[in-house]
Amino acid sequence: AFDDLYKCYAIIERLGGILRVKDRYQPQSMAFGYRDLLINVYCPDSTIVAEIQLHFYEFYKLKKISHQMYKKARLFEDGDT
Repeated sequence: AFDDLYKCYAIIERLGGILRVKDRYQPQSMAFGYRDLLINVYCPDSTIVAEIQLHFYEFYKLKKISHQMYKKARLFEDGDT
């Protein structure tokens, strides 16, 4: 399944314009086990920056509740980490 994820990323990479990538499938630590791959890209012939999110369907179905838990957990994070 990860092969499919990174094949999709490779297609986007060939199009060019990538500004930043956050690979949260391979993090050092991630609250609640939530995972995604975020890609910020320039839209061709414009001044628009877009974010492409790559998810596995099972994670995507849980995204809303995972994000609510993440927001609450951030309230208790140590500011020094």
